[in-house]
Amino acid sequence: MGGKIKRLVGIVLLSLYPCWLWGDEVLPTPLEGRDYQALPNSRQIGAFLQRLADYSPKAELLTYGRSAGDRPLMALLLSNDSQFLRQGESAPGKLKVLLVGGQHGTEPSGSEALQSLARDIAWGSVPSVLEHLDLIVIPNSNPDGRDASRRVNAGGVNLSTDYVLLSQPETQALVRLLDRFRPHVLLDVHESAVLKKKSLGAQGYLTDFEAQFEFANHPNVAPELRLFAAHVFLPELLDTVNALGLPAQHYIGEITSIHQPITHGGISLRNLRNYAGMQGVFSFLVENRLDPPGDWPSWRNIQVRVAKQRICLLAFLEKLIEFRENLLRRIAHDLNHPNSTLVALRASYAPSPLQPKIKISLRRLESGERVTREFAYHGQIVAKEWVFRPKAYAITAHQRELAQLLDRHNIDYRRITHTQSARCRCQRIVKVKTRRWRQGVIVHQEVQVDMLEEVGQIRLKPGDLVIDFDQPKGSLAFLLLDPRSSTSMFHRPPYTAWLAEGKKHFGVPLW
Repeated sequence: MGGKIKRLVGIVLLSLYPCWLWGDEVLPTPLEGRDYQALPNSRQIGAFLQRLADYSPKAELLTYGRSAGDRPLMALLLSNDSQFLRQGESAPGKLKVLLVGGQHGTEPSGSEALQSLARDIAWGSVPSVLEHLDLIVIPNSNPDGRDASRRVNAGGVNLSTDYVLLSQPETQALVRLLDRFRPHVLLDVHESAVLKKKSLGAQGYLTDFEAQFEFANHPNVAPELRLFAAHVFLPELLDTVNALGLPAQHYIGEITSIHQPITHGGISLRNLRNYAGMQGVFSFLVENRLDPPGDWPSWRNIQVRVAKQRICLLAFLEKLIEFRENLLRRIAHDLNHPNSTLVALRASYAPSPLQPKIKISLRRLESGERVTREFAYHGQIVAKEWVFRPKAYAITAHQRELAQLLDRHNIDYRRITHTQSARCRCQRIVKVKTRRWRQGVIVHQEVQVDMLEEVGQIRLKPGDLVIDFDQPKGSLAFLLLDPRSSTSMFHRPPYTAWLAEGKKHFGVPLW
């Protein structure tokens, strides 16, 4: 039997029969201990992670923050190298991988799969993993939502789309952890309901998928990583998961109407995948099927759902090991050539010239019959408004609020201590157009700003802020602060109200 086939068989067996022998007994996860009939709460998950750390020399538990509801945020470090467990530093040749589950409290199978996988790796049931990878595992990144059976946290915020404002302690803590450990790779683990009652369900259909993957697709993610993810890693990953008997596909955006065009994953920096990708992390998302209520052998079919998530997780780790040297070389190239000065302010999906139509499998809601429908296919990402990033940016109003935002993102800036002049491109806001639209139950807002620029001088006064864009998060800072950017902070209140037509903008590019 070839090595690749052996590895595939191993993944199947580990996904179906997770086991950690503790003496003569199996140490179950809290869900397994309940025979998959009831979900454990965050306290029980934390106690399980602590037990792993107490008894395995390959595990260390880290509390990296507190939630909005004052629950601990826990990460389990897994490595066969004590240097990583103590200081978070990986040995040369090893990939540092961050696995995040449970950003939505109503998507539990990823959290459960990460717990059982962490147990098996800590005990050595998957010996090849820690030979090549150091892992940071966060099974329960939204403990408030988990305990309240809500998608959002105790502050009522969807954490998965909070990476522009970083308004919540959970996302702020996760960004601090990203900056502390600087992982090479990130996987964001999700589920999605196949039944959308208020949109596609109202038209008589269910979506029909088992597993889908997306990469960091924002056009300002380093081409070295984005193109490798799209054309090499993703196809190989899908082939592996499909070979294991679990149908897998490139992520398809939510279908709310049988008449809409089909796109892929969100392009915005609001999500963790693209936010990390902008900082040179090889970032992916996996989304598995969240089954509707029914007569399942376990609670909402959770045992089967966890097994499917484990297949995806193990296949992802297997592909990382296979492409480890290639990835390390590409990531090093990106780190040595950071922050391109040419930045795309906007991006959108457009019709694909080579594939104008795509066939999608759905199921009829009443009968469960599988049907294939043809949709227009808008699978091409078009970057727009390419501009040269200025040398720096001056903030001449709202300094306190913007300093807080920059601090949350760990973006460096300096305060002006005495009056001085600087050469700038002064910007005047000509037009502000706000567009709102609904996608299912979610209301989105986009702000389009037209500005005129003229070369001149500006007098900076004490208290003004200057952000030098020649820093690791320089391009990210520019996209957050420039109101023309499609993922700037100005798409969210209260910042939108700061844009006044006919007035000079308080953010001034310095040259």
